[in-house]
Formats: sequence, C-alpha cells, structure tokens
Amino acid sequence: MEFTLNIPVKYIFGKNTIPRIGNEIAAENIKKVLLLAGGGSIKKNGVYDQVVNSLKQSGIQWIELWDVQPNPVLSHTRKAIEIVKAEGIDAILAVGGGSVIDEAKAVAGGFYLDDVWAAFSGKARITKALPIFTVLTLSASASEINTNAVILNEDTMQKWATGAPSLFPKVSIVDPTVQYSLPWHQTVNGFVDSMSHITEVYFTDDIEISLELFEGIMRTLINSIKKLKVNEQDYLPRANLVYSSSMALSAFPRCGVAGDWSQHAIEHGISGMFPKIAHAAGLSAIYPAWLEFMYSYNETIFNRWAKNVFGADTFKEGLNTFVSLLKELDSPYSIKQLGIKEEDIPAIADLILQSGNPGKLKSLDKADIITILKNSYNY
Repeated sequence: MEFTLNIPVKYIFGKNTIPRIGNEIAAENIKKVLLLAGGGSIKKNGVYDQVVNSLKQSGIQWIELWDVQPNPVLSHTRKAIEIVKAEGIDAILAVGGGSVIDEAKAVAGGFYLDDVWAAFSGKARITKALPIFTVLTLSASASEINTNAVILNEDTMQKWATGAPSLFPKVSIVDPTVQYSLPWHQTVNGFVDSMSHITEVYFTDDIEISLELFEGIMRTLINSIKKLKVNEQDYLPRANLVYSSSMALSAFPRCGVAGDWSQHAIEHGISGMFPKIAHAAGLSAIYPAWLEFMYSYNETIFNRWAKNVFGADTFKEGLNTFVSLLKELDSPYSIKQLGIKEEDIPAIADLILQSGNPGKLKSLDKADIITILKNSYNY
C-alpha cells in the first residue's frame, strides 16, 4: 500500500457558487479565455448568464465555441486549438458536463503539441497545458476533479483516452441546483457512469480503506438516485449524487489502485462505432454481462460487493438487484436496446483491440469481448 495523493483542484461546491468563476480566473492573472460549451442548454438554465456576467465583472475577455458533442470529437478539438492560437487565449473555461471538460483538457494540452491526437494515440505525452477552469452542469465523468480526457477520432472510430498531471483543472465550480433541469435520463446516465468508475477499480482492490470508501460512495449513489426518482429537485440527494460522482473517479478513494477498465474499453468500442450512443448508456447496456463474466476472476470481492452494497447473500442476488434497479431507472441493460445488431459485434471487438487487450482481472482477447457483447445482446 504505497501511493502519492495530489489533487490540486480548487473544488467549489454549493448553491450560488457560479458567480465566483470570474474572480477565480482573474486571481490567476488571466485576461482572455475560450468559453467552451455544448449544445446550448446552459442558455436555458441560466448558467450562461451567470458565467458571462461574472467574466464581465472581473474584466475577463472571452471567445465562445459551441457544439461540443456528447462524445467529443477530434475535428472540433482541432478547431478549438486553432481559435486559441489565433485569438491569444490564456486559458480554457469549460461550461458543461464531462464531454465539454474532456475537450477542454485536450485543447489545453494540445495547444503545446504538433498534433493533439498524438497524446491519445500514445505517440506524444502532454507535459504542460493551458490553465483549465470548469463550471459543471452534469455529473458523470468526474472530469472536473481528475486528469482524464477521452476524444473520438471520427475518421478511425477510435475513442481513446489520455491523462497528465497538467490536465487537472485549476478551479471547478459545482452548483448541484443547476442539474435540477436535466432530463431524467441524463441524471440516470451520471449515476451509471459513476457506479462504473467505482467498480472498474473496486474489483481489483485489496486495500480495506479503499473498499470501504467505495462501498459508501456506491450506497450513497443508489440511495440518492432512488430519492431523485421521487423528486428530482430534492437538494440533499442531488448534492450527494453530484459530490459522489466527483469522488467516484477522483484519486482520493483509490489509494493508488489502477483498476481494470475493460468495461470502459468495451464501451469505447461501442460509442466509437456508434457515436450517437451516450457513453453511460453503453456502459449500462454491458454492465450486467460484464459483471457476470468477471465474477469468476475475483469471487471474494464480487460477493462482498453484493453483500455490502445491496445487502444480498450471493453475488447472483446482488446482480439481480442491480439489474432491477437499472430497469426501474429505465437504463439499458442489453446492447440490443441500443439498436446494435448481433452481426456488429465482431467489428466492435476488432475496434476495441486496436488499443490492446483490455483488463487487469482478465486480459480480454477477442473471444472474451465477443462473449461479453453477445451475453449483453441476449440479456
């Protein structure tokens, strides 16, 4: 049990915190930012007005770039880098969910590279980046508090990740109340993504404090999503869900454990080939089949998960409880529900294996991946 914990993110959490963003940026002696955003929901929920008013009051200039995709794409990232270089931008301000923040990180690091995709394909390393600031509007990826970023290369269908210490945001502002207006399926997606982030690490773990922390976060996520199903604007469950999502993929509870990450690798193949499939929907669809396949490779921890998270006597009982919850939340539990055809499965497997055999519990080969996908299809 040896690890170094360093999370240099100023994480500002709570109601009415968004107007602080201008002062936080100005405190870093930054004069001009690229305001990066998605499809326009921040103009409907009041977040955009709060952000730009704060920038004005703090004397910060900004250039806006919209239309970051739910699976952020390389071409838009390259366009953003060109704007940053042409406009003399000092920092990136991501206003949105994990996709917007991921692209912001790619832009901030790619600014110093000849080709940003090289950082994702393993041909270059990000060693420095422009300062990154975030205003979170959708909790799922925990990108607001970690160094990870995922980008889709539309030409090759490769959805790959990168990470570097310089990609930690300087400041992240998280007001749970702005998520009251989210469509229910997006709240559910955030729940599923957060649960997956935990189980990717949890099942490879043997550090007691880490296991206990993760179990507590999972129970909190489950209790919170159930309460939000009754009242989506109940502040305490919303706040607990939002903060738990950040903790799920922060360095804090992991104690240096690397994790398995084969579930995410498989999903990246799915949404790489079918970009309109939301990341969390893809995770949800393969989650039960992935759990069943992996069970035999660490039965002790899988049984513990069932008991300590769901109060179940056996893994199978815990799995059934989890699947029932997915059904209750109207979250997919089979790739067939995503419109994927059985004949698509081998090509998805080939796409996944372009980045190597995923997994730590079991290094998955093509046959393994096809088995998981077919089991999901038939779930």
